[in-house]
Amino acid sequence: MLLREGCIVGIPRHPTSLLGATTNLADRVANPVQCAIAEISDGAGLAECGAIIPPCSAVVSGVHPAANRPFVNQIFLGLSGGAAAAGC
Repeated sequence: MLLREGCIVGIPRHPTSLLGATTNLADRVANPVQCAIAEISDGAGLAECGAIIPPCSAVVSGVHPAANRPFVNQIFLGLSGGAAAAGC
């Protein structure tokens, strides 16, 4: 596998976040892939995919300016959990 710097999926340079290279990318390609599979034949493909980790499940992190200490907050407002097959 060949990886390049500065790509969606590649070699990160600090302090780049890696979240966009996994779930965010999967969220963006899931619906077009399912639409393409549905075009192959009737009964193929899934319904529209919900986001795996939408913005309402954000991670906010940094250094608290008053305390000069690192912090991480995980925010959950609800999510769909992605696509499901017709029998689910």
